[in-house]
Amino acid sequence: SILYGMFLLTAKPVIYAANVSEGDIEYNITGGVIAGFDYSSEGGSIYVSKGKLYTYGVNICGNKTSSNDYGGGAVYISTNSTAELNNTTISGNVSPSIGSGLVAANNAMVTMNKCTFNNNLINAPNNKYPDGGCVSVNKNSTNTATLTMKNCVLENNSSINRGYTAMTVNGIANLEDCEIINNKGFNGAIFVPYQGQLNLKNTTIKNNISNVGSAGGMYCRSSTINLSGRIVIADNTSSESNVYVEGDFKINIVGDGLEEGSLIGIFPHYFTYGQVANHTNFVLVSQNDVDYSSCFISDRPESYHVEYNSDG
Repeated sequence: SILYGMFLLTAKPVIYAANVSEGDIEYNITGGVIAGFDYSSEGGSIYVSKGKLYTYGVNICGNKTSSNDYGGGAVYISTNSTAELNNTTISGNVSPSIGSGLVAANNAMVTMNKCTFNNNLINAPNNKYPDGGCVSVNKNSTNTATLTMKNCVLENNSSINRGYTAMTVNGIANLEDCEIINNKGFNGAIFVPYQGQLNLKNTTIKNNISNVGSAGGMYCRSSTINLSGRIVIADNTSSESNVYVEGDFKINIVGDGLEEGSLIGIFPHYFTYGQVANHTNFVLVSQNDVDYSSCFISDRPESYHVEYNSDG
C-alpha cells in the first residue's frame, strides 16, 4: 500500500497490521501528517506486525496510546517486521509506559535516517513503568529487536513520575552521527539495562537533565557499550553523573578508536553492605593498544581499569 497526505483525528491507527502472514503487507508513506490518534493498545498511530513500513518526509505528531502494557505513543514495530523511516519527525506523542515515540519489539528491525524525536512524553501513572524512554528497543528470552539510527536527533523529550526521557535499550541499538540533547525528566536520557547493547559512533549526549535519578546522560546496568569516533557524554545534570554504571559492565573502544575531543563522564555505583563500602568495578577495553583513559572523567578512577585487545 502507498499512502499520501494527511490523516487526522480517528480512534484507530492509520496503519494497524497484525497477525498477517510474514512479509505480506508493505506500507509506504510519503509526505503528510499523521496526527491526533488516541488508541487503547500498542501503537498510537502506527502498528505493524509481520510486515514492512517505509516513510519519507512524514510528520507523526500529537498521537497517544493509553496502553500500560505495550506503549508506543506514535509507532510500534513488532513481530519480525522491518521498518525504514527517513526524514521523518515524531513529536508531541504520549505514552504511559514505554516508547512515547517508537517501540521496536519481537525481532523487529528498524532503520532511521535523518529523523527527529522532540517533545514526546512518558507520563507514567503512580510511579509505575520505570524504564520509559521516548524510543524503546525491547528484548525478551527469545526475541531481540534491533534499531539503527543515523543522523538523528532526540531533543526536548520528557518523562513524568518515572521513566527515561530519550531511549531505553534492552535489545540492540546502533547510533551514528546522532545527538541526544536537552531531554528532561524523572530519570536521565538513556537506560541500558541487563544485557542491553548500545553502539555509539560520532554521537553526542549532552545537556540532559534528570530530576531524581543518578544519571543525566546514561544509566548502564550489567550491559555492554561500544564506542568509536568522537563521543561526547558531558554537561548532563543529575544527582550523580553523566554516565552511571552498575553491575558487571564493560566499555569497548572499537573500530578506529576514539577521536580527539571525546569526553565521557563516568560515575561507578557506590553502595554499602553492612559496614563495608563497595563500588562497581568496570572494564575499559581498548582494541588497538591505545590508552583512552584520558577521555574518561571519573570521581572514582580506582573503580575501573584498562585492558588491551590488539586482536579486536
